[in-house]
Amino acid sequence: MFGFFVYSRSSARQRFRCFAHPGPLWTTWPRWRLGPHESIRKPKKANTGTCCPSESIRKPKKANTGTCCPGEDPVHPRFSDELGLALAGAGDYARARPHLEEWWQNADGRIVGAEFVIDRVAALIAVRRAAGDEDNVADLLAAIRDNVRRYREAGIATSADTSPDYEDGLASYLAGDEQPGLELIARAVEDGYFIPPSEAYLQTLYEHPDFAAIRAMQEARQARERERFLAVVCSDNPYAAVWQPAEGTCELFAAEDRN
Repeated sequence: MFGFFVYSRSSARQRFRCFAHPGPLWTTWPRWRLGPHESIRKPKKANTGTCCPSESIRKPKKANTGTCCPGEDPVHPRFSDELGLALAGAGDYARARPHLEEWWQNADGRIVGAEFVIDRVAALIAVRRAAGDEDNVADLLAAIRDNVRRYREAGIATSADTSPDYEDGLASYLAGDEQPGLELIARAVEDGYFIPPSEAYLQTLYEHPDFAAIRAMQEARQARERERFLAVVCSDNPYAAVWQPAEGTCELFAAEDRN
């Protein structure tokens, strides 16, 4: 039996949920992706990773008060950027910054190699601007545009997790070209891309009057996908051996369907 992480992009503050399942399972609603679980092993003595941006991993003493280094967040280096993203999503930019800056430095200033990287870049832009570094975001915007160029050259189409149009539009919007940016963002959502609905680092986007229509379009698509999903699992659930809808969900769905 294998363990699996459940990735929920719509809730950056609750990034991982873990459960057991005998094999891989993929669904497109509600924005879950299941992948192989990676256990966190105790580092060997030669490990040079950091449990926080400035110090090496140390076995906590009995008197440890819960932090691995004064004034910093205890975190395994494998998940430092995840913690930074979660903190930025909650609006705690001061604590988020060292984690995100370390991630950006390790990425050599390029958007490569992982899902949801655009979220981290957008978060770091918001973090820097909140700290008064308005003139220090050009490298991030340029990296987004370079990634869009590579996407388009490779013929990458929009999916729930990836969209050249969204990244292109977000870069334009954050650079001050709001209307062209919103048009590209709306196109991405129309094609199935999912924008996290409640992250602090996207607040300037949420607050634009024209974003309300984009949010409504996304919510309408989610409602349609929910209906299609429940129509399957409430009649002949192919995942019944490992997962069941919450109690009362199918009864409520049936009642809504009759109405």
